[in-house]
Amino acid sequence: MQISTPKDTRMKKILISSILAGMMCATMATAEVFATVDGQKITEKDMDFFKQVIPGFSYDKLSKQDKEAVINQLIERKLALIAATKDKIEKDKEYKEALSILKTNLAIDLWIKQQQEKFSKSIKVTQEDAKKFYDSNKNLFIDQQAQVRQIVVKTKEEADKILADLKGKKGDALQKLFIDLANKYSIDAGTQKSQNGGDLGTVNRNQMLPQFTEAVFGLAPQTYTTTPIQTEAGYHIVFLQSKTEAKTVPFDQAESAIQNNLKAQMVEMKIRETMKQMREKAKVKIEPIK
Repeated sequence: MQISTPKDTRMKKILISSILAGMMCATMATAEVFATVDGQKITEKDMDFFKQVIPGFSYDKLSKQDKEAVINQLIERKLALIAATKDKIEKDKEYKEALSILKTNLAIDLWIKQQQEKFSKSIKVTQEDAKKFYDSNKNLFIDQQAQVRQIVVKTKEEADKILADLKGKKGDALQKLFIDLANKYSIDAGTQKSQNGGDLGTVNRNQMLPQFTEAVFGLAPQTYTTTPIQTEAGYHIVFLQSKTEAKTVPFDQAESAIQNNLKAQMVEMKIRETMKQMREKAKVKIEPIK
């Protein structure tokens, strides 16, 4: 058996350190530099800013013109950072207060994330659980789309007046009148801005509020809801232009999504239970609400 001497051990440490240093240098050497501002490099790490504010952001997929715009914006951010550092912005009271809020929110968010990961590992949703949910909620697994328009008004009286105007109209005359009334009376921001006749485009059956689903998909094409649908936004009158044939999504296609959703719900319940227990143990005093 060969026994390493202290000298051998030191040599091994030096060798390992050299290898690690070489690996780090190689990594740094391969990191793409997009620009340099007063000696400070703008690299892929700086692109994280766009990844945070633009879901699915990919620099490589951008056009040459867009890449140039992104790099110029990062240059401006780097210049602002250099100026802020030079002005010792970190000593500013407003900076410290904002940083404190960020730290608080980050701590809470990370704690919740850790709880979610912890509970997620212990919770198992079986195929039987998923099938039971599927069989009890068949209406959620109907695949169907529709082309619809809507008119939204503030009061039921306004909705009833519009329904009276539409009464008796059919076919192209009905659709034309609906479009005109939507452009004139609808309080929907999209309709007011674009004057698109209340066009909502293609809507999916399972993405609508229950009261809309029943009312809209129960219509025949080229007809409208004769009873206003009330929501927080106001009173809605919906015109169905067309709809696809309803198809039931098979269980094997829905199983994975069902399991993920059920698991997420169970994790949320566990977190709520944890918060409840923490509150019961804590000394909480609520001051009189003025």
